[in-house]
Amino acid sequence: MVGRRSRGGIAGRPPGCAGPDGHGRRGAARGVGRARGAGRRRRGGCRHRRGGRAAAGGAETLRDTAAQTAIPRLVPAALLERANGRLVAGEVAGNEFVGPLLGGLLFGVGAAVPFVANSAATVLAVAAVLSIPATVLNLRAPSSPEARPEVGAGVRAALSWLVRQRVLRMLVVAGLGVAVADSAWFAVFVLYTEQTLELGPVGFGALLAVGAVGGLAGAVLADKAVAGRRHRLVLAVAMLLAAATPVVLLVLPTVPGAVVVVVTTSAAFGLFNVVAVSLRQRLVPGDLLGRVTATWRTVVYGGGALGALAGGALATQWGLDAPFVLCGVVGLVAAAAWLLGSRGLPQVSGGAA
Repeated sequence: MVGRRSRGGIAGRPPGCAGPDGHGRRGAARGVGRARGAGRRRRGGCRHRRGGRAAAGGAETLRDTAAQTAIPRLVPAALLERANGRLVAGEVAGNEFVGPLLGGLLFGVGAAVPFVANSAATVLAVAAVLSIPATVLNLRAPSSPEARPEVGAGVRAALSWLVRQRVLRMLVVAGLGVAVADSAWFAVFVLYTEQTLELGPVGFGALLAVGAVGGLAGAVLADKAVAGRRHRLVLAVAMLLAAATPVVLLVLPTVPGAVVVVVTTSAAFGLFNVVAVSLRQRLVPGDLLGRVTATWRTVVYGGGALGALAGGALATQWGLDAPFVLCGVVGLVAAAAWLLGSRGLPQVSGGAA
């Protein structure tokens, strides 16, 4: 659900041109000694990097949406939580543990080696996806160009369906609230660890690594927690743990308190991601699932960006404790809204929630 938990980031965020590569280009340009030509090269390089990062963000969004849409076509409904849990756990393990470690080792061999390895891994991943027969995914091309729905009409149909579906509508609202709450405190967490906990970069990195273990555990155990029928209750508990736990740092501003917060919130988000995706896959018609998923991601990721801005503004005005208060209040409201709005959750295939 939340970008920072899976390190997916917010697709389409404005990419910058600063960084070691930018400085390297400027140094090389100065060596040429042609200011106007150097300016053109710097601007061109900046545009290329902006375009490349925007394309990568767009491709990542398409991949994530397609993966969540394909899961119900590959596994029985009774196994959705298990399949989604393994998918999320794999992403956490790759993004938080294997990827950074392997990237560091390969960078020690050569600066370009991690990029080559990334390209090779991408080719293998694409080949693995292409090896899945289209018949398994139940894909059928439209019989004629006229049978293909227009993009605008498809989006309107998805939004119209989502507005009429009370349970998922409330889940989107609650997810938005949790995203705002979580981003508000996490946006200032690095400053909190430095100024309040007096931890340096290594200590902050260690906290993130410990938190990733919690996210991995939450994703793996989601299937057991739901047990085919407890979607509503598990989602409410996950929301409360994700949004209310950071308040612990207001009464226990210590390193052990921070460990409890990052492990618990990451586990709660791993659990929330799996259960929310599985419930959406059960309730949304197959021909609308991709568009409803895209709508969910847009709303929740947009809420995360607004929460980060609000957290920074509150910390600037009233101190680093203020975002944690906002997190607790908004999180409690979101969980209560979900419990009230999801009463009478309809029967879903594979078990009732």
